Amino acid sequence: MILKYLKIFFGILLFLFLLIKFDFNSVLKVIKLSDIVYISIGFSLFFISGIFEVYKFSAILPSRYSFFEVFKIVYSGLFFNNFMPTNIGGDAYRILKLAKKNSYRESSVIVIIDRLNGLALISLISLFVLYFRPIDLTLLSIDLNYNSSFITLIVILLLALLVKFSMSKYAKEVLNDIKLISIPKYITSVMYSALFHIFRIVGIYCFVLAVGSDMNIIDIPVVLSIVLLISIIPISIGALGVREAAFVGGFSLYLVEPVSGLAIAILTRVFLFIQAIVGYFAFSHNG
Repeated sequence: MILKYLKIFFGILLFLFLLIKFDFNSVLKVIKLSDIVYISIGFSLFFISGIFEVYKFSAILPSRYSFFEVFKIVYSGLFFNNFMPTNIGGDAYRILKLAKKNSYRESSVIVIIDRLNGLALISLISLFVLYFRPIDLTLLSIDLNYNSSFITLIVILLLALLVKFSMSKYAKEVLNDIKLISIPKYITSVMYSALFHIFRIVGIYCFVLAVGSDMNIIDIPVVLSIVLLISIIPISIGALGVREAAFVGGFSLYLVEPVSGLAIAILTRVFLFIQAIVGYFAFSHNG
């Protein structure tokens, strides 16, 4: 219980630190001067991505679940994501909810695969983008020979780790669990996951345009992958403060002003809270 309150305190403290460091009035001014049209389009795209989030989860579930049932499970999980340590609190809820109709093992596999699909897909897209569009770190005064060869080395190391893992005893157990999900369902889920990320990426790009910043939409996946990976770190409730700091850092790699990066992060946070509100009502009527 004490740890939970410490995480709440840390999240709020980190969020306030960002507002103070980059001047709350400046951030508020950027948001007030933002293009409402782009913000509206961005929110609309985020809402559409939320529908695909339901579909991608539904794709790997047993057919006895209706869309409305899956919607309540997913959005109830999103409610917990915003009020539990990190953004995986909702995963625990989804597992418990699915376990009422399935075995706990199968439920865990389904939720984990759904989570890993999203992270793996956006990470692969990011590596692809970085290979062809490497970040010029010399502009950031970072002494690092960063180029396509560096990304190639990372990919080789990841493949080496994957091969090593595939030969382990634990890998066989994982593969046996994955077999619980049929290939057609898995592929369908990946397709919906891709659509989910596409709408989310374009939505974030609209926020970038709304605050008057300039960057290539192709680079958004890199920023998003940084945010998603860092948000997993269990040091605050709903990744409050952590997610915003990751946005600021990620956008800074593409020379987006920290104030604008924080404004974009706040806009995405507003949407997450809207989802949490919907999720609260879904949870309260979830029986």
